[in-house]
This record gives sequence, structure tokens and C-alpha cells, in this order.
Amino acid sequence: MKRHPQVAHARVICDTPSNEENIICTKLRTHHFVNNLRLILPASDYLKVQALTEKLTFTYYEGTIALHKLITTQFIDKIKENPQFLLLTHSKEIDNDNVICITDGTLYLSLTDETYRRSGLLGKQSGFLLPRKQKCKWNLRIDISNGLNLERNDNQHFKLLWFLEKVLTEEFQVVMSSNEQQLDIPGFRKCGVAPRVSIFKNSLLPDLQFQQDESWLCEILEWIALCTLKSKQLVTSEDPYISAYSETVSIFDSEDENSRLDLVIVEWIGLLLPKHALLSTIKSLQLEEENYRPSWFAMVDYGVMDSNLSHGNNEHSFESNGEHIDLVLGKHKEWLLYQVLGARDGS
Repeated sequence: MKRHPQVAHARVICDTPSNEENIICTKLRTHHFVNNLRLILPASDYLKVQALTEKLTFTYYEGTIALHKLITTQFIDKIKENPQFLLLTHSKEIDNDNVICITDGTLYLSLTDETYRRSGLLGKQSGFLLPRKQKCKWNLRIDISNGLNLERNDNQHFKLLWFLEKVLTEEFQVVMSSNEQQLDIPGFRKCGVAPRVSIFKNSLLPDLQFQQDESWLCEILEWIALCTLKSKQLVTSEDPYISAYSETVSIFDSEDENSRLDLVIVEWIGLLLPKHALLSTIKSLQLEEENYRPSWFAMVDYGVMDSNLSHGNNEHSFESNGEHIDLVLGKHKEWLLYQVLGARDGS
């Protein structure tokens, strides 16, 4: 495991190249709240997977509601056995506001100091201070995987429902995703996310032969990021100060050793993508028959900036652009995974 400090305001964790698809997929499953997924592959290979990728459409549900009207015993009973269910309050700032999410059968709350002291709930003090105010936030984690137990009025579940009704009375914009085809909740609208396809012509292509070299790992990270932006720097020799890495700029110094290639970029952008979006996309590319799979692909997923979790159950603190991003370079039997985290996020 290597940590690369070259990215300002973030930490980059890079695994060594692996031929274990299951290990990569297991780590990708820990990234709960993703709202932007981008796939890069050679234009010459796109026809092989076009039919499959164009079928990959995803669904989420959006609405505005007071949480005590949504998070009820009946609602929890409906979702408790659905490991794919996601819920997140959005349009709230993680460093200043109350933020709530549900994933993996657990309800996570990130509360301001004032709200927490009125909640009656037992939480843990956040390691992060609110900017300029020097006030802390509080984190709470409540298991709802077996439903709500309301037999005693001194337990967390009973206090949670009281807190949502009596204290956290404001309306929240809420986004939800599920593997179920239909979430029938009054006031929520169903939103579809279809793929958007574009061409990035004549891009420089670095050596994609997997290496254990740190400079090569940095170069590939920068190249994938610039591809998603369709950066002119990969087409013409732009001002080198645009890039933080000299490795990418130096491609022009040895262009005879590299090739140029037209790339296809496929994007899925919404408020929240379902958990299976990443793995469904990878599965559509990892076909056993060589004639029907791309020679390589890169994939980038961007986490929701103001979610209260980044990867796993690690607290997410707003830092710079709220980074929690996965980048994957994949071939048929070789994988490379980067995880970009906010400077203070856990890993």
C-alpha cells in the first residue's frame, strides 16, 4: 500500500497492481455514496461493449420531507433486508449542518453541537472542528438492520424517533437508491440516469503495461484524471504549470515512445447512483470472450461531496473539493485501484 502526497489537499492510496478482481470489487463496495461515474476506453473497442453499456441505466428517488415522516417503523421494516438501499440528505454542508445517511443497514448521523445536545442520543465527538467557530460535531451510528425495537423508552431507537419528531423538525432534501425496481413513497419522484457518450480525439496514451514503479503510478493517475476532463494538455503541449505532475508533461518529450488514440468517455451523472452501478459497469466489460471485451478501460467514480461517510464507515470531513474518489485501470486479468481521500478522512 503506497500513499502519494503529490495531490494537494488530499491523500492518494494506491494498491499494487493485482490480478484479483474480487479484491478490487470488495474495496469498491465500501464507497457508498457516488453521484458521478465515468468510463474511459479506446474508441476502437467501444463497439464491442456499446450495446451493454447503453443498457446500463440507473434509478434514484428524490424528495423533500421532514425525516420523522419518512423514517418510521414501517419504513425501516421495508428496507432493513435490502443491503443495496441508500439514503442521504443533500444540499446540506457537512461542516456546518446536520447530515444523515443510511447504508448497510445502519443509520449514520452527523449533528451540530447544538442539535446533538438537544437530541437525547448517545454519540461520539467528531475529530473535526467547524471552521472559525471552533465548535465540534457529533457522530452517531444506529443499527437498524433488524428493524426498530421500541419495547423500552430508554433505548436508542425510541429516542431516535422522538428526536426526529421533536428536535430535527426541519424538512430535508433526501435522495434514495435501491436495488428494488420501485420505491413507492409519497412526494418522491423517480429519476433516471442514462449514459452520455462523448469522443476525446487524438489523446496521448502512456505506457499501460502494469509496473511497480512509483513515477509510473503517478503518471497513470494524472493521465486518467486529465482524460475525464478531456484536457487539452493531452492533445497539445499546454502550459506545464496546469499540471501538478511533471510526468505527464514529459510525455511530449518522448512522444515517439507513446501513441495517440481516440477515446470514448461514457458518463452517468445524478444525485446518487445505486451501489451496484460500479460493479454492473465493470461486469459489462469483463467478458471472457476476447472478441467482445475492450483491451483496457479506466473508470472514475466521484463521491457525494457533503456525505458524512467516505469509504467504509469512516467519517468524511469537507476538505478542498470534498474528495473521495476511486480510479480503476483494468485489463482482463490485471487491476490497479487508486483511492483519493480528503486530507483528514479515514481509510
